[in-house]
Amino acid sequence: MAFQGRLQGKMKINTLLLKDPWISPHIPKTEWLSEESLRAMLQQYETVYVKPNKGNKGIGIFRVRKINSKKCEIQSSMNVEVKIVSLQKAFSFLNKHIERDRYYIVQQGIEMAQLEGRPYDIRIMMHKPFDHWQLSGWVVRLSKRDMIVTNMHRGGESISIDRALKGNNWDAAQIAGDLSNLAHLVSNVLDNYYELRELGIDLAVDNKGKVWFIEANTGPGFRQMFKAVSRPMYRRVLYTHKFIVKKYS
Repeated sequence: MAFQGRLQGKMKINTLLLKDPWISPHIPKTEWLSEESLRAMLQQYETVYVKPNKGNKGIGIFRVRKINSKKCEIQSSMNVEVKIVSLQKAFSFLNKHIERDRYYIVQQGIEMAQLEGRPYDIRIMMHKPFDHWQLSGWVVRLSKRDMIVTNMHRGGESISIDRALKGNNWDAAQIAGDLSNLAHLVSNVLDNYYELRELGIDLAVDNKGKVWFIEANTGPGFRQMFKAVSRPMYRRVLYTHKFIVKKYS
């Protein structure tokens, strides 16, 4: 990826974005995973996610959701099985299933908007072929039923953003504008640190219509998910990607 820099993990990215007053309200609270941080986050939020600081394809993610004051349910991104454990033993359970040589974060859970009972997020392809960032295309990633992640590698499905937003009782144009604005803000801020030309930005909309930042990728997959939704949009994203690689490599 000689044509641009490489991002340095979810915690570093969130720390940089939190410095921007326009972006910070859209960043879920995030801490390094420890027994203390997990306990504190579960006291504050009904649901949290445990993720590798550096990871992709939806691998190694866990959702921890409180059932009551004593118990919680834990589900891995790899299957639909749900384990019921006591809150006191939640960290020890996770510690047995995470990779010991990786750093993990614990993050505020976003109650993502759903379509037909399936949560979704939005993959936005941002490009900087010259001096300014442009939104080249976007698709919605719809989770496989009963799965906790939307990634295509975990059975997710891509659909058009119009179909998803119109499936909720919102002002679709307003939400689309909020998504675009946040993607541009994130791209500009990260570009200041990493000299970027291409970003895959994952955003979510919660069940109240608020837009949230999930993560940014410098080697984003787009072919399968974009081709399935719109051939013209796929060709535009692919053309811009190839143009940037050729011009800046």
